[in-house]
Amino acid sequence: MKDFLAEMETELQIDENNLDQCLVAQPGLYWQVAKRHAIAVSDHEAAKKNMAEIDAELDLEIRKTARNRENRIIEKEIESLKRKDPRLERAVRKMLSLKHEAQLLDALKETFQMRSYAIKELVQLYIASYYEESSQDKAQRSLREEKIGQRRMEIAKSYANR
Repeated sequence: MKDFLAEMETELQIDENNLDQCLVAQPGLYWQVAKRHAIAVSDHEAAKKNMAEIDAELDLEIRKTARNRENRIIEKEIESLKRKDPRLERAVRKMLSLKHEAQLLDALKETFQMRSYAIKELVQLYIASYYEESSQDKAQRSLREEKIGQRRMEIAKSYANR
């Protein structure tokens, strides 16, 4: 689980220079998180059911033991004995752990929804030329591209002369 969360936290980053890749990857990433969340919620519900079953079994065992010994036992004593039983303690710990996992995945799922909206907004900013380069940047880029083109031609000529 920790590895998955760490991986997904890394995937939350949006690269403004590769919005198209972020946009394409978003549904798959969201699906991974949503699927993990659904499984975690299901596991938590199963753990709650298991805990309730153990609680009921313990209740019956305690009452039966008290009846066989002809002891009178009050409800508070039954609840205390159940709470101290290691089987119920384990079930409660497991249920709480699974609940925590489901809550983390729910938060991650919501964050990926927010990421989707952020990507869409960044694309709109890009379309509106928010990221447009200054004229000086364009001139520098044009000069670099020209130099790269000249170098490519030199390399091509050297291969042709071989």
